[in-house]
Amino acid sequence: MNGARGLWLLLDCFVIPLGLAAGLSSDSPTTPAAPPSYYLEYTAREAESLERFTLFKDGMAVYKARRPGVPELLLKQQLSSEELKVYLDAIGASGVFDLHEKVRPTMTGQLVQNWTLALSLPKRGERSFEGTAIQSVPLPVGKMLRIAQDLAEALLQKWRDTDPFQERVPVPGDVLESFENNLYAVVRFVAERDQYELRGVKQPLTSFIKTGELKLFFKGYADLPGKP
Repeated sequence: MNGARGLWLLLDCFVIPLGLAAGLSSDSPTTPAAPPSYYLEYTAREAESLERFTLFKDGMAVYKARRPGVPELLLKQQLSSEELKVYLDAIGASGVFDLHEKVRPTMTGQLVQNWTLALSLPKRGERSFEGTAIQSVPLPVGKMLRIAQDLAEALLQKWRDTDPFQERVPVPGDVLESFENNLYAVVRFVAERDQYELRGVKQPLTSFIKTGELKLFFKGYADLPGKP
């Protein structure tokens, strides 16, 4: 059956008088929009690059970065209830929820870094702002931008200080897990170039990565069934 004709035949079977349809519409309750799942979300974009930091309401802090030619970076950290309270108190005391003026980008373009900031706190409501890295912003918004950037930098610094391959270097037969949760088997180590040859477990991809750059692409050894 022709798709469009079949649809019209189906509609013909369910014709509702106009007055009845209006009554049904007016009696239907409006479902309120679900509140955001985060307290804070900061996003910065420039050309094809993206950085995003999100502080979720369960205390999970997530940093995501995507740049051309580089594997996507995804970092997560669960904040303790004490840490979460410190940041929520700082957000509440920033004055951003009492700010009445709007903040909008003063210029646009691929070479300009644009940012967005979204906030949601119980009993304070929701606020959102957007702008560029080169424009001045009200003091409360500036405070919030620094809080978001400091949180993201703390996640990045912890990642920089952690090398999952420091205690034991990979050897042929090991399987490494990337930040995108893809698996790569170690084929061999090329000593004269200080590189590892890696081959995708599910994808037919071969990569050569220097020893010091492994932690830039892989979060550690894959936890495979039967592997010690």
